[in-house]
Amino acid sequence: GNETGNEINNEIRSGIKNTAYFSVSEVSHMVDELRGKFSDAWGKQMREVKSDVLLNKILGEMERLGFIKKEEGLVTVFPAAGKFSGRYPAQFLEMNEEKGK
Repeated sequence: GNETGNEINNEIRSGIKNTAYFSVSEVSHMVDELRGKFSDAWGKQMREVKSDVLLNKILGEMERLGFIKKEEGLVTVFPAAGKFSGRYPAQFLEMNEEKGK
């Protein structure tokens, strides 16, 4: 469940000092978990797009920004990725908790 997402997030956070490596399937699983938990806050297009398309959009943008390199089923996460984070508003998180997400 959430443990996998937390493990990957912690690994990426530790990437502030180190490069981290994940299989594409690990990243796909994390994106699916995040989608299940936070998609109510996403735009319609991102909520409705197929999972593989969403994953490719995210990885493509992260690669364009220089945060990752994707090749042959492996995602290399560079230290710069660990320096950025975002948060959902507290009100949204409280609503999600009430819904049991």
